[in-house]
Amino acid sequence: MKKRITNPILIYALCLIVATSTGCVSQTDENNENATADLSHTGSELLNKENQEQVNNSESTQTNSLISRKYVREDNDVIFGEEVSFETSYTFFEENNGVFCENYDVGGVRSFTYDEKKIYYCDGTSYDYTIEGDVLNIDGEDGLVSFEKKVETGPIYEGDFSEFEGTYKTTSNTNDSFGGGDIIPDVILNSDGIITGGYDTDILEMHKENNVNTFENQKPIYVTKWNDGSYYCVVSFLSDSFLDEDGENCGGFVELAYRIYPKDSNSEFASYSDYSNDYVYIQLYEFGGGVYNPVFYKSDTPQ
Repeated sequence: MKKRITNPILIYALCLIVATSTGCVSQTDENNENATADLSHTGSELLNKENQEQVNNSESTQTNSLISRKYVREDNDVIFGEEVSFETSYTFFEENNGVFCENYDVGGVRSFTYDEKKIYYCDGTSYDYTIEGDVLNIDGEDGLVSFEKKVETGPIYEGDFSEFEGTYKTTSNTNDSFGGGDIIPDVILNSDGIITGGYDTDILEMHKENNVNTFENQKPIYVTKWNDGSYYCVVSFLSDSFLDEDGENCGGFVELAYRIYPKDSNSEFASYSDYSNDYVYIQLYEFGGGVYNPVFYKSDTPQ
């Protein structure tokens, strides 16, 4: 199995997420029948060609949709003493950038750049890759690992979040953890995926004074569905030169994201008295200068 790419600043984040909880954008594409030649040294050219064909042939009206190619494999690992099965993927976007994702771990998502032969991460790590038909081969630390092309369909992958749009109210646990007992403002999810609200006034003002990035006016740039049925939506990544407190480069890891738990999904929140599987939930994630991960529920979820 490919060695996990772990974000040092998110080890603490994962623990905090468990504690506080207790209280890639792609669109439909078609196979390129003309790309049957030797692709071993033309991965980037093939991706760009197929991306352009998708743009030319697409009937979608979603202007913010990112055309991408996603390649996946099923992996497993022992996490907190339990064996977990999950999807590992590489998603290639236009402009020679993409996202690596292990879809069980908020710290297992990282952006990369690529050329015709290699994938590059901000910390200097790079891997050779080739594309042969529908198979992506990565020559990494564990040797050659293959991933198969996956086509994800549905409005949310085309930038349409209307299924989940609406007002989400804070939970009492979130108010206690992040509002000092005061009620944190509602989160509003728009049909284009933009999040507004969700910050205590003092926190929001402090962010503005310190030029800290927030969710305001930013659409998701990557969406993936996790095995529990939730959608992990990345809004921004940390800058290439971002350093943690130990001076280690953490560039390319997630800076802002949110996770949508549809009704009746296998939500971790449902096991606590303050939550119910009868609602749609959103959890915000903010990393970088600390960790902010409040939970909100859609009060008008049809019962």
